[in-house]
Amino acid sequence: MKLDRIVVVGEGPADLQVIPILVKRWVRQFGGQIDQVETYPMKSIRVNTFQKKVLAILNLEPTSPVLIVV
Repeated sequence: MKLDRIVVVGEGPADLQVIPILVKRWVRQFGGQIDQVETYPMKSIRVNTFQKKVLAILNLEPTSPVLIVV
């Protein structure tokens, strides 16, 4: 599996530092590769509910896989 780009959304700075490393290692373990990891803090998405945040993130990144960690 080769991914050009994956988007990681997390709660805080620690999530956004550690999770991309773990995802890259996990994908590499199964023979895959990720070229670029884009990160967004959950706080940067300014809508009322969690469901609306998820929809907003998916609308921002319609063509990339998205991993949301809460």
